[in-house]
Amino acid sequence: MLFEAAFNALIVANIAIEIYYSYIGAETPELLRYFVLGSGIAFGVEMLCRLWACVELDDYRTGTLRRLLYMLSPLVILDLAAIFPIILSGGAINTSFFRIFRLFELGNYISARDVSPLTLVKKSITKRIPEIIIIVCILMTLIVFSAFLFNLVEGVGSTSGSSLYSALPSIELVVQMLAGSDALETATISDAGQIILNATQVMGLFLIGLPSAFVTGSFVAELQGTNELKRLRALEKTLIRAFEVINPIPIRKYCEEQALTVRARERTLDDVRYRMGIAIEDVEKVAAAFRTIKLRAVKDPATGSKRVTLEHVVINRPYGVFEDRTVDRLILATQNAGEPGLNNFIDTLATNTSSSLIANQLFTSGAFRPELRQNFAKNSFYADFNALASIEMREFVGDVQAVLSQRPQTEIIYVTAMSARYPEQFWVSQLNFDRAKVEECAARYDDMLVKDWSEQDETVLAMVGRLEPKRILKIEVSTRILRAEDPRQYWENLVVVRDLMRSVLD
Repeated sequence: MLFEAAFNALIVANIAIEIYYSYIGAETPELLRYFVLGSGIAFGVEMLCRLWACVELDDYRTGTLRRLLYMLSPLVILDLAAIFPIILSGGAINTSFFRIFRLFELGNYISARDVSPLTLVKKSITKRIPEIIIIVCILMTLIVFSAFLFNLVEGVGSTSGSSLYSALPSIELVVQMLAGSDALETATISDAGQIILNATQVMGLFLIGLPSAFVTGSFVAELQGTNELKRLRALEKTLIRAFEVINPIPIRKYCEEQALTVRARERTLDDVRYRMGIAIEDVEKVAAAFRTIKLRAVKDPATGSKRVTLEHVVINRPYGVFEDRTVDRLILATQNAGEPGLNNFIDTLATNTSSSLIANQLFTSGAFRPELRQNFAKNSFYADFNALASIEMREFVGDVQAVLSQRPQTEIIYVTAMSARYPEQFWVSQLNFDRAKVEECAARYDDMLVKDWSEQDETVLAMVGRLEPKRILKIEVSTRILRAEDPRQYWENLVVVRDLMRSVLD
């Protein structure tokens, strides 16, 4: 933010210099020319940094020509038009005004989620494009109809009376009239022609004013929407902070005794409504506007009771979350979007075992919305990278490949959920581990079953296995734990998995 503010100050200073010395009609002093040249060099360095980092933007994350596409974007072209003349002329030519559109990004610091003034104008126009096209078509129809009717009455452009095939001068006349030209003041026009022109002028001015009214109304609506977005953003931050509190107190003490760094698994609607004073309607709006808060309908498999809860989800990748702690241990998850509680369970494990984390947080094969219906646990793309796949799936696989290529000795811990109908609480299977050690560690805990390794070709672990990590540990957690209404049961079993990982991996 400080760098952006500094460069915006440079833009303002250079424009002010050019305006002042142009106004007084004097040449820019040599010292200020050096300042302009230095600014141009600084702009060039900033441009190179933008070019280097552009591949982290969602629009330029994939493809071989990502940086070239970025260079062809309008703002970058204007930046280049500002930078090269300054540098090539040694500061004698000040073209910093080309960068004035960068100043509109200052609105990002006072608006929510990159909604700058320039963005508001853009949205106001683009959302009204269909109506504007209709108005323009009607206006063109009015011009042609009026011109032909006027030509029929006045016979403009024809020496032998009226001709429908010589209407071009009439069209020009009507357009000049609508544009406010005084060309008609010297023209000889009959009363009938004058009536036609006056009627056309009234209707034309009305039609010309409509697009401006549409865009203005749209701008006001966008501004109101931005204010509402800022209000919801503040509520979102309040809700996220609520997950920092662990209750009841005995559970908080238990987590402290176990040296667990934790965040609350969920917040009930009663917590939000009565303890935080936030209306449920606002919670629903926050969940709809941002992906960090997720509403869940949870059924406890053990008791059959139902509840509606809130989960806090971290999203920093198109598929979910990637936390690279630059260690040789990676927790991998694919079912977080479909299974309540699994997100918090896996994130807590990653934090307390200092592991990197790659997790699908958004997609599930059972999603009602088609755009969210993807299976990250089993997918044909894992078996054949030439197969059709979504951008999110390619990003997911790309991040896994990047971790394993940078650190070939990485240990993979794949954590997933299993049905509550099985009697065990945990299933554990392993690849390239000492099986005797795994069985010895698992034997310390009740309801834990060590299973033989078995993965089909199209599963994520089959794909990971072909990338040859050091070893893989698969841990399946019963939904009785993940969905349990009793928080004590949840945290105790999370400690079991943490200690199991430590015992097997150390």
